[in-house]
Amino acid sequence: MRECGRCESSKYRIRRVERGVPYCEKCYTHMFPLTSCCRCLAEARIFKFDEIKICRKCRNVSLNCARCKKGIDKASRRVGDSPLCGSCANVFYREETNNKSVYESVGGKNSEFKKLGVSTKFITCKHCGKHRKQSPSYNENGLCIECFERGCPHHDCPQCGNAVAGIGNSICSYCDRKNKVQARIILNVEMLEGEDFRERFLVAAKHILNKSSSVQLVGRVDRLASAFRFLEVRSKNAESVDQKLIMDSIEDEISRSYSTLANILCEAFFVEWNAEIESDIQESRRIQDIISRNDERATVVLKKYLDYLLCKGSKNYKKKTIRVYLRCAEAFLYSLCKSNTLLECSPESVRNFQLRNPGLRASLRVFFNFVEYFSGVRYASLSIRKTDEKKLDRLLREKCRVLSARIDKSSDLSERKALTAKMLSLLYGIPLGLVVNQTVDSFFVDGAKVYWRIDESIILIPQIVSSYLIESISSEKSRFVFWGDGKERPMSTASVNYWSTI
Repeated sequence: MRECGRCESSKYRIRRVERGVPYCEKCYTHMFPLTSCCRCLAEARIFKFDEIKICRKCRNVSLNCARCKKGIDKASRRVGDSPLCGSCANVFYREETNNKSVYESVGGKNSEFKKLGVSTKFITCKHCGKHRKQSPSYNENGLCIECFERGCPHHDCPQCGNAVAGIGNSICSYCDRKNKVQARIILNVEMLEGEDFRERFLVAAKHILNKSSSVQLVGRVDRLASAFRFLEVRSKNAESVDQKLIMDSIEDEISRSYSTLANILCEAFFVEWNAEIESDIQESRRIQDIISRNDERATVVLKKYLDYLLCKGSKNYKKKTIRVYLRCAEAFLYSLCKSNTLLECSPESVRNFQLRNPGLRASLRVFFNFVEYFSGVRYASLSIRKTDEKKLDRLLREKCRVLSARIDKSSDLSERKALTAKMLSLLYGIPLGLVVNQTVDSFFVDGAKVYWRIDESIILIPQIVSSYLIESISSEKSRFVFWGDGKERPMSTASVNYWSTI
């Protein structure tokens, strides 16, 4: 099979030959994208590197043969950019097959394609990729005669003068990228209507060229232009652009691009960046995300709760505080059973939520005040305020009885370890991370009693908790009472929370 002139593969069928270079089915769609023709305005497969986009149908109309100079309606063949009529194309076919043409057999002269000592066969050069006459040593190097005579596989860039690999007049990659950026700038400037916005965009584009890497230039220019179009639509003029509009225009940008574009836009519109305003706007977006991600029933309650927090005249809550209160209310509404509404929730569900989330009690108090204000239902007796030690002790012991019952029923050692550690943390108010790091030396057994030595004090462990501790201390499997993977390190708090919430 014939090789593709671009990927040099013979696995795929040749789909098209352009300027003497064959292109396979794989490279065809990439090198010939669908583009509108400049003459007939129809979409056609046009070579991507053509400066003037003209389809083959328009290009082959009203041409002159490059060899005999006769007018032709359609080129039978092309050598490079030169069209040939049917009779001249036959000459080229004869030269490729090393057969004498009919024109030569009757004594005609073919001096244009004959040169002493050089074959007239046209080949595709492996270096420049053009269809030219082959060099004398083509079988060794695969070069055309022009590349062979020059001997150097580089040429100077027409724009900057730097060396470029290959033979021809192509520009270097830096100039090519620079031209693309300038073209995108010109295109985006035309899409802005106001003259003031155009001038500011050109100034901002220069900052983009200085602050961005060359690979990201085209994308950054397009995103900057999109922000300018947004600002032009939303603002009356360039002087009325403020920080809030700038943040709205680049809302979807990632963190690093966000800061870069924000600085450039502030410099272009002479806006002084205020960190407090930025924080308030971001918190407002987070609040809206909290409200929108819940179901319809919870959304209605959270919207009313938000209005309640915003309308409280005695306390001017910050946006971050409001977000914390909404997150607490969202967690509480999620903990309710699907069959229960806010007005029908049982005291047991409220108490269980507070036991599982002791850090949310202060925030939950404000939500219960809101419920009482709108519906008249009072939850003040359900541990909203600080409870006394006896009441808290009773609630925690009820929770520990539930965990103890689960320990008695469980046959999984990991679950029993996690539940025992959770019980010790709840009973004595000791952080869970400190509990799981206790070693065997911190405990000693006296008959059926277990004592815990911690912070220079000795605690008698209740019987509902001591069953696993006795088993762990007597087994001597690890120096940790609540060991984790490999028995050389303690159990993680994440594992404890996982087993205790199943």
